[in-house]
Amino acid sequence: MFTDNALIVCRIRLYICFAVLTFFIIGETVFAGQAETSQIGFSSLTDGYWQIWRMSSDGGNLRQITKSPSDKKEPLWFDKGQKLLYRISNAKLYVTDIKTGEETGFLEQYGNILNPDISADSSRILFTRFRTDITDSSDIWIAPFDPHADENKAKRLTHESGIQYDADISPDGKSVVYVSSSKGKGHGIWLTDVEGKSHVCLKEDGFYNICPDWSPDGKKIAFASNAEGSYDIWLMDSEGKTISG
Repeated sequence: MFTDNALIVCRIRLYICFAVLTFFIIGETVFAGQAETSQIGFSSLTDGYWQIWRMSSDGGNLRQITKSPSDKKEPLWFDKGQKLLYRISNAKLYVTDIKTGEETGFLEQYGNILNPDISADSSRILFTRFRTDITDSSDIWIAPFDPHADENKAKRLTHESGIQYDADISPDGKSVVYVSSSKGKGHGIWLTDVEGKSHVCLKEDGFYNICPDWSPDGKKIAFASNAEGSYDIWLMDSEGKTISG
């Protein structure tokens, strides 16, 4: 479980991520009766619960996707925009079919899940799983992404002390970048492979370096950092060399 300090860190991270990546955009999505267009999925407080909505990239065609009485956040598109994965208030994952509105659980044998991320080819899913038996402890897990399978067995990629979270898989599906507090000096950005065999520190300077995100070509990593006081967006290459800030 997380203490108040860890929760504050996570809230800061989520606030920054929400400010930087408020919406999740997908192209070439087909909706009934409409041409292919970019769609935006997002969470909005609706009648007391955070529900998933979608709209066109121009702000039109606003539509509520989920309606069940639970909070839903961190939406991710897949299946060419026909379905959405998201986290509900009990820290479990659910999938919704855009056309039918049907909601089904995913990875239900696992709980305490945050920060899901689907690989570019939709074959794998990353997520943070926090422990309830140790204070301020969480790790990065990976699993096959098949919502139709009876069971998708997950594998733990990190085993460090502290909290590991906010993982992002590279476009080629071979590497994973994530945030770690294992060194006890702020939060650093680390790199591992999808088997979790090697772990390389890319950014560890005593500040909070959070929200890492691969560029589409896999050559750069964007992240937020408070190294100069307020949080700003920085860029580095895949070896940790700062490009700009």
